[in-house]
Amino acid sequence: MTEKPYRKNVAAILLNAQGRVLVGWKHNAWQLPQGGVEEGETPAQALLRELAEEIGTTKFHILRESTQWYCYEWPAPPPPKRQQYRGQCQRYFLVQFDGTDDDIDLAKHREFARITWLTPAEVLTHAWDVKRPIYRKAFEEFGLLSAAPTQPEDPL
Repeated sequence: MTEKPYRKNVAAILLNAQGRVLVGWKHNAWQLPQGGVEEGETPAQALLRELAEEIGTTKFHILRESTQWYCYEWPAPPPPKRQQYRGQCQRYFLVQFDGTDDDIDLAKHREFARITWLTPAEVLTHAWDVKRPIYRKAFEEFGLLSAAPTQPEDPL
């Protein structure tokens, strides 16, 4: 029996001018904007499309792309629409947001119920436990975590 493949996916670490990271509330957890890579798309093309869909604006630019794919497995049972996969392999992008909060239009595709801006440490505190290790690795690759662990205040 062949093991199920991972779904190719991209995720954005979208920074505002204050260096905070955009997260959205989805499936009862704070998550980074993300989405699948469609047939014929490069990861960067998928990221640009997904961000435009999920936050309703194109006022951003890519700063860096992760050097690797970060994979995780879905807890059992997998999401109903994704049962052909065992989990996701994600390529992370560090992205600078060039707009204001007024430029974000969540109603466009209704991916997130609401959004907020958190420090990278706060994102890790509030992230879904399945994604927390992957987020940490991507944040470390982009140099977004300080060497000394901190206890952030709960902004939520």
